[in-house]
Amino acid sequence: MKIRGSIASRLIFSTLIGAGCVLLVIVGYGFVHARSTLKQEMISRVVGLSVETSFKVGRIPLVVETVGRDLAVGLSLSDLSEDDVYSILEGTLKVHPEVSGVCLAFSSKLEDGRLRRWAPFAYRDDGGIHRKNLGGDGYDREIWDWYQLPKELGRPVWTEPYFGAGGSERLLISYCIPLYDPDGSFMASLACDVSLDWLTDTMTGLRSFDDGHAFLITSAGTVVSHPDRDLIMNETIFSIADAEGDDRLWDIGDSMRKGEDGLAEMVDFTTGEPSWIAYRPVGDMGWSIGIIFPRRALVEPLHDLSKSQLLLGLVGLALLFMVSSVIARSITGPIKSLSAATKLTASGDLESSLPSVPGDDEVAQLARAFASMREDLLAYVEELQETTAAREKMESELNIAHSIQLSLVPRTFPPFPDMEEFDLYALLDPAKEVGGDFYDFFMVDPGHILITVGDVSGKGVPAALFMAVTRTFIRAFAKEGLGPGAILSRLNDEISVDNESCMFVTVFCAVIDLESGNFLYASGGHNPPFLMGDGTVGFLPKVKGPLVGPMAGMAFQEGKAKIKAGETLFLYTDGLTEAMDGYGRLLGEEKSILWLEEMDGKSSKEMVLAVRDRIGSFVGGAEQSDDITLLAFRFRGLIDREN
Repeated sequence: MKIRGSIASRLIFSTLIGAGCVLLVIVGYGFVHARSTLKQEMISRVVGLSVETSFKVGRIPLVVETVGRDLAVGLSLSDLSEDDVYSILEGTLKVHPEVSGVCLAFSSKLEDGRLRRWAPFAYRDDGGIHRKNLGGDGYDREIWDWYQLPKELGRPVWTEPYFGAGGSERLLISYCIPLYDPDGSFMASLACDVSLDWLTDTMTGLRSFDDGHAFLITSAGTVVSHPDRDLIMNETIFSIADAEGDDRLWDIGDSMRKGEDGLAEMVDFTTGEPSWIAYRPVGDMGWSIGIIFPRRALVEPLHDLSKSQLLLGLVGLALLFMVSSVIARSITGPIKSLSAATKLTASGDLESSLPSVPGDDEVAQLARAFASMREDLLAYVEELQETTAAREKMESELNIAHSIQLSLVPRTFPPFPDMEEFDLYALLDPAKEVGGDFYDFFMVDPGHILITVGDVSGKGVPAALFMAVTRTFIRAFAKEGLGPGAILSRLNDEISVDNESCMFVTVFCAVIDLESGNFLYASGGHNPPFLMGDGTVGFLPKVKGPLVGPMAGMAFQEGKAKIKAGETLFLYTDGLTEAMDGYGRLLGEEKSILWLEEMDGKSSKEMVLAVRDRIGSFVGGAEQSDDITLLAFRFRGLIDREN
């Protein structure tokens, strides 16, 4: 998108658009990150709840095994009386409130007839602890899992939920262990009952989240704990999934049955609300706990957070707009004043006042150079009025312009004595007193350098002024952080304004990373530079780009390349390849390449001066037909300054 208007308005709106994009990225990242954090929090909660549930239920085996050891030791050492056995069982209930009943059922194959018919059972009922013998008539313990499973498997085991009988008619699960006599023969089964009512109340008490609920299923998928008590032992998670036609719930139930853990989206089968479910196995029981919480509990805080961030961002953009306006006007104000003064000077008004630009930046340098040029022109005009020699007048004017032109390009070498990463040297040799060629280089930031070479159409003072404005704009746009392609595009748009004479300039511009050697470059109708290394010389790959200045709104392709340590980037204007001898023969690119191949390994200064000398030898006594500008950048690579 192209923003039209003045430099100030474009700078302001470009800053706001960039800041707005950054704001949207920050808000989006914050939303995603917060959502991930909330998910992890929910997972942590279900892990904590399952651990607490496992701890509560996991105490049951310890209780049963302790009671079993006490009874086994007592029975092996002496004959325990009925009261002794009942006391041990009742003491277990008093110490462990989570246990609803304890039963010791002796094997029907024991020789002792009293023990064969004896199954002491202590249980809770009506707020008290009661005792009962389940070995009498009417109760066949042989058919119950709590007796048969430990006997047949020979190890402790949890039963599936069942309705108790013989004194505890509630919904129960039992942890059972087998007891053996000193000979290793099965003697009895010790069962410890846990009421699912107690388990459901325990789950509710452990609830640690808002707008959600927990439930437990067995390894077969049977619901054994849920806030809706009608579901307990009446439904499985698979029957609920079938009734709701919810394949997703079926897959979740299958994953829970297999003892897996996870986090998934679902529709709550009790409320019909879009929700999340986090599930995890509980201990080694083969059961699984699931926690369901509505999606709105996760999304609503995120929306509130995003609204707050957007509001703060809009306030920040408003403040940024005001600050950008002040900064943009402080930068572009002197340029506008100087542009107006330049137009007046170009029209012949040498007496108009010039803007005062404080500081030592490029705009201030241009203003002082322009003021110096105009003062010199005024002095020359006054001198012209006192003389009649038109030739002396012209020579004086051209000499002044020549001095101004050369004062605008860097002439101190090495330009950055402390920068050992590269070796740079450049030369500008106008064909006339004043030409249109220029070169420039400067550090964009501590790790990047910009190098550029240009050739303005025409000769004389207009070309010199056009060159000065072009160089100033390049420096100003580079400090905005633009790449080479964007710099040439902005430059083209600016100098095309009020360009009634249709002047243009060819420009090559590159920004080099001094750490890696990677660089971006763009060309506005300029000769492609040479890249030298290992005794070979080749052209940089060409990029598309029109002449700079004739028409606004043009795009300039940006290329990428890499200069290795020891390689040299050689920039030039057509004064090299189009140098002409006395017979009208052009020097050309092939001879230029041969010369450069012979100079492999030379320093930048030696290379530039040697090429200039060979151009002079080739031309001989013929008049120089065009400006000659040469710039060599030799890359040495990243320097370890500490060592």
